[in-house]
Amino acid sequence: LFDMITIQGPPPGHWQLISDAGDNRAYVVTNLGLDARVGTDKVVSGAEVLAEAWLEEDGHTLRRPEILRATRFRLEIEAPDGSRVQVPLGDAGQEGDREPGDGIHASLMSLAQPGTHRVRAIASGETFQREKVLFIEVAPAPEAAATAPGPQPVAEPEPLPEPEAQPAPEPQAADEPAPAPEPAPMEEEIIEEEPEEEGPNIGLIVSVFVLVNLLIAMVVALVIFLRKRRAAAAKDKEEDADAGEGDGLEV
Repeated sequence: LFDMITIQGPPPGHWQLISDAGDNRAYVVTNLGLDARVGTDKVVSGAEVLAEAWLEEDGHTLRRPEILRATRFRLEIEAPDGSRVQVPLGDAGQEGDREPGDGIHASLMSLAQPGTHRVRAIASGETFQREKVLFIEVAPAPEAAATAPGPQPVAEPEPLPEPEAQPAPEPQAADEPAPAPEPAPMEEEIIEEEPEEEGPNIGLIVSVFVLVNLLIAMVVALVIFLRKRRAAAAKDKEEDADAGEGDGLEV
């Protein structure tokens, strides 16, 4: 059996442990602390990480099995949305534990939500409890990168079948010279005589000239006739006037 006694706020001074239990041994543990870590690199959402916690005494990992067997290690994780989960830690060389019995309690876990997680590491015995709070920033998982197609095997070309031996061509008789083409019959070229251009009709021109002069002469004669007629009429009026005056003078 192992009993653990914790003295809260012991006063300074010299202390003495007296036991009458025979061969039993007593351990005095002072400056007992707790340390923990979650992952060793960037934590990504959904990725598996290793969480570890251990007790320390004066800066050294506590390995006393009598104390560790009576101590329970666990994590209380609070996600960004406020949900909580507990993860037990063990030192049996399982669930990611590096070495059984080395005093470091561990477990593999994954954090699904991106953001800040509050991780509370707890080591509790019958008479004591140690805690350490960690804040873990979880990055969102990168988008699945399209798998680049690997190099495609190059199909080797199939060997071409060997050509079958063709029989030698028979010698052809020399081509007879083609007969010379007969000369095409010459076509007689008919030259059409262009009609001579007719000159001006002199008779027509003379007739028109005579007709025009005749008309002019008639017009002139008519004008002269009318003038003479007017002059004769004027003279007759004068003679009539003179005769009337003579008759008036006779008594």
